[in-house]
Amino acid sequence: MIGLPPGGGLTISLHGSVAHRFGRAELVRYQPSIGQDLYARTALPAIGLLRAAIDVEDLDLCARQCREAGYRILKERSFGTRRGRSLQSPAGWWIDLLE
Repeated sequence: MIGLPPGGGLTISLHGSVAHRFGRAELVRYQPSIGQDLYARTALPAIGLLRAAIDVEDLDLCARQCREAGYRILKERSFGTRRGRSLQSPAGWWIDLLE
């Protein structure tokens, strides 16, 4: 059970395939509510996932959109046989985009 403040809401989506045990993710998006942002008070070990890899169809478009949203983008590099870019969210989450 999740307790939310008045006016709050959330959307949960599951991504991946049951065939890939370690390739699944659960994303939770909290809807706006009136309250205080307590992110700065977060302390280890309660910081959640720190890194993830995401398949994208258009690496350049996705990287540009992330840069515009405030993500720090690193140079393009190879992930095996795939093109990729690593980026860091404003909250510190590392994401590898793989095309």
